[in-house]
Amino acid sequence: MLFGGGSSSTKRADPDFNPDEDLSGSAVWFQPDDTFRSFCALLEAPAVSHAHMALIGPDALTSTLANYFGTLTYQHITDFSKLVANSPCLWASFLSTQGQGSGPTISSPRLPSLHDRSNQIVQAVGQSVKQRIQLSIRARQGSAGWQTRRIFAHWVSSILTGTQSDVSDLSASQDLAPPFELQSLHGLPIARLSICTGLLAGLQSAKVQWEEQGRIGLDTRYAQKLAEDGWVAALTACMNRIDAMDLAEQPIAAILPLHCAAQVMPFINSRRLEPLPQEIMLRLTTNHLINPIEDAAILSTLATDLSKNAEGKLVLESFSPTAQRMKILQSSDAFRTIAPLSRILSGTLSRLARKLPPAELSAYLFGLVVETKDGSSAAVPTAQPSPAVADQSNPGLATPETLLRRLERLAKGLEATWWNSELSTCKQEQMTESTQALTKELWSIFKTLLFSYTMIFDSLVEAVVDMCPSPTITIPAAAQTGSSVTDASSTLPGWGPITTSNIPTAYLQCMHAILTTYAHFYWVTSTFGHDGFDVYRSVFYSALDVVGRDGEACVGVMEALVPHLSHGPDSLQETSSTYFMLVAEQLVAVLPDKMIEQLVLPVCKPYLTDAANKDAFESAHAVLLAIFEEDKGVVEDLAPYYIQLLISSFPSRLNPGQFEHAYTTVMSAIADRDDALAWWGMDRLAEEIEQEEAQPSAPSSSPGSDIVTVSRKLELQLTYVAQVSTVNLVLLRSVLNKVRRYILSYPHSAITIPGIAEDKDEADSKSSASVKSTDHSARSDTAFDSFPQGSAASTNATARQRLCEKAFDTLSGLDASTREEGLRWWLDNRGAFGV
Repeated sequence: MLFGGGSSSTKRADPDFNPDEDLSGSAVWFQPDDTFRSFCALLEAPAVSHAHMALIGPDALTSTLANYFGTLTYQHITDFSKLVANSPCLWASFLSTQGQGSGPTISSPRLPSLHDRSNQIVQAVGQSVKQRIQLSIRARQGSAGWQTRRIFAHWVSSILTGTQSDVSDLSASQDLAPPFELQSLHGLPIARLSICTGLLAGLQSAKVQWEEQGRIGLDTRYAQKLAEDGWVAALTACMNRIDAMDLAEQPIAAILPLHCAAQVMPFINSRRLEPLPQEIMLRLTTNHLINPIEDAAILSTLATDLSKNAEGKLVLESFSPTAQRMKILQSSDAFRTIAPLSRILSGTLSRLARKLPPAELSAYLFGLVVETKDGSSAAVPTAQPSPAVADQSNPGLATPETLLRRLERLAKGLEATWWNSELSTCKQEQMTESTQALTKELWSIFKTLLFSYTMIFDSLVEAVVDMCPSPTITIPAAAQTGSSVTDASSTLPGWGPITTSNIPTAYLQCMHAILTTYAHFYWVTSTFGHDGFDVYRSVFYSALDVVGRDGEACVGVMEALVPHLSHGPDSLQETSSTYFMLVAEQLVAVLPDKMIEQLVLPVCKPYLTDAANKDAFESAHAVLLAIFEEDKGVVEDLAPYYIQLLISSFPSRLNPGQFEHAYTTVMSAIADRDDALAWWGMDRLAEEIEQEEAQPSAPSSSPGSDIVTVSRKLELQLTYVAQVSTVNLVLLRSVLNKVRRYILSYPHSAITIPGIAEDKDEADSKSSASVKSTDHSARSDTAFDSFPQGSAASTNATARQRLCEKAFDTLSGLDASTREEGLRWWLDNRGAFGV
């Protein structure tokens, strides 16, 4: 019998480690007594004795295991952990599927669920880690040095040694079928995995506690490494055994291993996870996460579940099928652990992207045989380790190739069913209170799914960015030998020559799938702002950055978004158009001019004059400014229309900062192209200023109207002055003459210009701040969503000073060809200006 007071019958994990010699405080450890031996005898009992184990309450059993694991003397810890891992009586259980679509295997009232038993062991071992650390430090008289670290690591190693085999191996070793009390294990080393999970959970908890307390605890890095290696080996054994099962058994068998993985896997160093069978992990985790969401179909009856009460308010009853489906989904284990499961999927995708050749990655994500840039077919694995790959008869068991497809299909289905219901366009005051509460829960589910998608995509995008060729080589259209047949390419002819790149098609496919999936979720994303939240922005703009290096992929993305623009009610079409314009703004540099003219501009134009939808209005203007900044071929034809639109929109729809920035962007684009067009632009602005000057003053009964008139005229003049740095030498002199007239039209006053009366350093600082207020940043701060609203209405007394300051700041930005003329003008006129 074990623990009979003699030496351990199991060889120690570290034969060079002698607890009696190395632990001067060995009295702190628990020595086996009769109570302990009785408990061990119960653990050794066969599975049919599970009723005796049930006499110990769950809390008492957890605390007992935690106490023995945490305090037992070293020469017995390996034997005890082996006894716990191999105890038929302890692990006798039924499999609770946690809402996965199957009932329990056994219905014995005294038999615990395997889920609860596993959680008990995880909790007990996790608690024992903290206790063991405290006792190890006490055994060394309060020292947390290398010897204490060594004895704690030895404890971890001893437990791992004892769990090399567990109860799942008993029947296999005897070539017998397992007793029905152990059939819930499906032959998986759940006991071993649970103990290892408890070790990692306890180590992570101790680390967090020390960080919260702001103190340095015991260095457990080596113990952490040991525990991580043991856990990875246990999970690998589970995955491999599940992969060898019949197809129908796999989803149920994977519940517990993935539940354990969700608790600790996100905290494990990615390098330690490389030995895992990534392809199996991808398939099983995908099914475990997505199947419950697809099966719940929470919106499938939403349209028919809605009704109106006597007051005309919309009603969604709490007992309706939609409400019941929501409860089923929210109570499922997969949805409760959706965040860690999403991180597991994200990490698995990242490791596959870094490990596999692009063609094989495409096969796992899309199930496609892709064609490479040179037109040759890429090699794709013809066989997978799992029989699930060949099965197409059961739609609930998806193949690993279809992960991104399934995510897009799920997002598309949610969007369609939501917008087909009256609830999507109903205002809150038009609902009953109970309906408002259920709607809030629905939106919580929508946002949770968006966060899950973003976590899944995050590491994949990061890996693709890292794996893309550096530098990216652009292949001119004339050098193309063929067109790609993948989703990342253009499928509609007629856009003209399109460049490609040396980025593998599989990587462009991934980014294409992410962007089109996000299109179906933008109605949720827009509730966080026009471009979502921080992590979403990182994923979204990184995907656009990769796609933006390949003209053919850009065209493919834009074409894929077109059908979505005319789908659903007006509010959804506005949302879809906003997303389309967000994407177009980032890709416009490489889009062919014909696509911009025939596809992009028609989508933008309705929103250029409609400020009711702020996001769509700003996005439309941002696209046009991007067209001018990238100097596209349509600039000359577009400039007269857009200049007139800007003038007519100010100040009703555009504030002074927005108007000046937009006008300067247009003038910068056309000044080097056509002197006549540039002069027309300046002349058109001058005409508007003259019309303001000619307007009669408002009646005295409107005391603020004179100020408003002066303010609009002054803002137009300030914008005119800002164009000095955009025109070339041919136009500069005539423009400066008008600037001089504008300045002198206001009463003289003492003026101090920063940079003249102050020392240079301070002037530079103020000038930089002035420029920064209207500077155009990359799309992270859209040109039309972050400008200041302008200063308060100016009076004649301050107008001259503002014009002089603007002129001085603008002249400092002249290039070498115009600087001499500009400085001469300033020196000749500063006296007249009163500077």
